[in-house]
Amino acid sequence: MNISTYVSAKPTYNNGIITTSNHHKYKPDTRGVGYVFFKSFKKFANRTLQINGFTGEEDTYGSVLQRSIRIALKLLEFGLTPNDVISTCSLNHFNSCVPIFASLFIGVTSASFDHRMHDAEAALLMEQISPKVIFVDSASLSFVESTLKAANKTAMIIVFGETSKYINFFDLLAPSPDEHKFRPIEIDETQIAFIFFTSGSTGLPKAVCLSHRVFLEQIAVPLDLNEPYDRIWDSSTFYWTSCTYFWAILIMKGGCKIIVPFDDNIEEMWQSISNYNPTYMFITPYELRWMWKLKPDDICVDSIKTVDIGGGTLPEHELIMYKNFFSKAKVALEYGSTEAGLVLFFKTETKKGIKFLSKKTMSSGSVLNGISYKIVDVDTEQILGPYQKGELRLKSKSLFDGYYNSDATSEFDSDGWFKTGDIFYYDKDYYFYFVERLKLMIKYRDLIISPKIIENVLMLRDDICAACVIGIEHNVDDEHLMAVVEVNDVHKIEDNFEKNVCHYLKEKLGDKFLLDEGVKIVDKIPFTASGKYDIRKLKLMFKTLKIV
Repeated sequence: MNISTYVSAKPTYNNGIITTSNHHKYKPDTRGVGYVFFKSFKKFANRTLQINGFTGEEDTYGSVLQRSIRIALKLLEFGLTPNDVISTCSLNHFNSCVPIFASLFIGVTSASFDHRMHDAEAALLMEQISPKVIFVDSASLSFVESTLKAANKTAMIIVFGETSKYINFFDLLAPSPDEHKFRPIEIDETQIAFIFFTSGSTGLPKAVCLSHRVFLEQIAVPLDLNEPYDRIWDSSTFYWTSCTYFWAILIMKGGCKIIVPFDDNIEEMWQSISNYNPTYMFITPYELRWMWKLKPDDICVDSIKTVDIGGGTLPEHELIMYKNFFSKAKVALEYGSTEAGLVLFFKTETKKGIKFLSKKTMSSGSVLNGISYKIVDVDTEQILGPYQKGELRLKSKSLFDGYYNSDATSEFDSDGWFKTGDIFYYDKDYYFYFVERLKLMIKYRDLIISPKIIENVLMLRDDICAACVIGIEHNVDDEHLMAVVEVNDVHKIEDNFEKNVCHYLKEKLGDKFLLDEGVKIVDKIPFTASGKYDIRKLKLMFKTLKIV
């Protein structure tokens, strides 16, 4: 990316539409993400790129580049072309990033899985993308095997470690006579670089496509910000867009990442902060709550300058508690999406921004360069003004390229604005506040659950004639599942109906789709004017907050 003239975001307001400057500090390189990364790897070859947060072991840019080149050459040897897809499914370690970088160098698309995904969703997505090669750690191997089988697909499996059945990743790292003359492919910037999995308006998981151009446009937004990206702490895997974004940011700026697998050893996760002095921390509300339960009394977090909380929201009293603990850091909510990248953020480079950080505690931040915003009444499509609640819609050069083998038309309104599926309002200073989600997908801990899959199984029962699965707010796990159903004959329903339905789901889908909030029978599931289940009305009908 090239330095260009930068103008800070100064929004203009016209008939409810907020528009910002289209200028960024960095101009995307049309030769692709792989070219950009390769150039940075060469430039910062002697710098530390990774630190193992549990052991302190370090890994340089040059070392990662060498391994990435060797894997890229092997992928070419295996016959992969820019029309192919590779996948990873692994916790974080020094080599989990290597296949991603290797694929970018040769113009191959990458799409990553998480072994905690629900089996039915994973199989559906595996069927869509059909990866030629899957890089997997031993903990995720059985998940990948069962997912391939359920999707009726085959792939070359490469294991990060010992294996008697598949290819050992480390056997592919032998020196190659061609590695010193290797150069990344300069690709068409419209070619797909990444596929990420997220929800669509149908409630089924979708494969979101980001081209090289769009991804670099998305990265240009956080690169505008005056944030301490020198040493980043982020435990998310490549299944999450945040992981890939932060890798891109630190590589382009010559920074370092503290490698932390999100596991049950909370004490070691805290020690990784105390021992290796991150300056920037990205964390989800669930992860923060989970770590907070076993926070050591004597832990030092003074090195952290920004705690960026994304992927959900928090009650005000809880957010204030974290602000008090990370007393030397900016602690704030942010908002982004796979389809649009970073959308809202708290900028504190001015005195006004610092004042707003303490005054507007529950805001997700303000507008960013290159993005236009509007709030719309979801029933009437009327554009709303300040302090009025409606769906946030966006226009930007950094919007996704569409869904993989699926139509994305329904994700945009008639004027071409992207429908985020989230209800917000903004104040007179253009700071936005999250209200609730319209999207059908349900967030349980850090997993995204498709209610449609559960509903389809419920509809196989003879006694159920309509089913809608919703998420009920939970103060630790984000949301718990509840099934709202209509039955064919209420007089024939047995006393143990709820128990039988839960058992039925477990038999059909496994224990990852538990209806923790139970099954509720209603006379009629409410509909919106557009003929869809009225999720907001159902949530109001059954709203609870379980305290644990």
